[in-house]
Amino acid sequence: MKIGRFDSREMSLSRILRALIRRLRNQIHWYKWKHSSLYLENQRILKSLSNIHSGETCILMANGPSLNRVDLGKHMSVPKIGLNRIYLSNDPSKMPDYLVCVNKVLINQYYQEIMNVKAMVFLDYQARGVIQSHDKVLLVGGGLFTKEFSVDISDGMYVGPTVTYAALQLAFHLGFMKVVIVGLDHNYHFEGGVNEMQSVDTDMSNHFIKNYFPVGTKWETPDISSSEYFYSKANDYFLRHGREIVDCTDGGKCQIFRKSNINDEIS
Repeated sequence: MKIGRFDSREMSLSRILRALIRRLRNQIHWYKWKHSSLYLENQRILKSLSNIHSGETCILMANGPSLNRVDLGKHMSVPKIGLNRIYLSNDPSKMPDYLVCVNKVLINQYYQEIMNVKAMVFLDYQARGVIQSHDKVLLVGGGLFTKEFSVDISDGMYVGPTVTYAALQLAFHLGFMKVVIVGLDHNYHFEGGVNEMQSVDTDMSNHFIKNYFPVGTKWETPDISSSEYFYSKANDYFLRHGREIVDCTDGGKCQIFRKSNINDEIS
């Protein structure tokens, strides 16, 4: 049974308390960020990126195993948005023009790698404490009263439960008319509940490369139900504005977006 965006089978008092504490902490961080010396310049640059790709098509590369089965070689000139550790790919055609990473656990562990990526990088603003240089990255995020889907991320952005949702808001802000998704398998293998902080104790098969999360590192278990809720939000916003999200993942389990083949969507 669904209660809003939540699956009642996954609800518990401890989860509710964790969510309330997380939101309170986020609001404190948001207040500090909005009153920092970097905030105004960061938001000015974000504003300048609005609609710079107006009317264009982009490829959004998620990190599922199916990413290995898609050939992007014939689409080298198409702008690409990558997620998290997409830079681990050895395929030059899968190097992103824009990289989005909003999970603080992941950023804290891999920020040195992220800083070496040859792309414009968008990180959660709460990661600003670990970033040594701000000239390669822009910070995104929002507070308690930030809209669930932002058409202008310089006014704040609710990152949601999955980096893919944050990337879809970025794509809208940049002006893309069509977002073609690949690698969104939407099918995870893990033990335990959703949104649990876990230490990796074995190699998982959830991503396009072995040891995406090496043994001993931390990760947060995904929330499929909440992800689908926010995917629906994003899909509605795109369609309402005459734009489109198309899921071209080979064998993907997500049923929110229109399904297609990448070569039928990009000539």
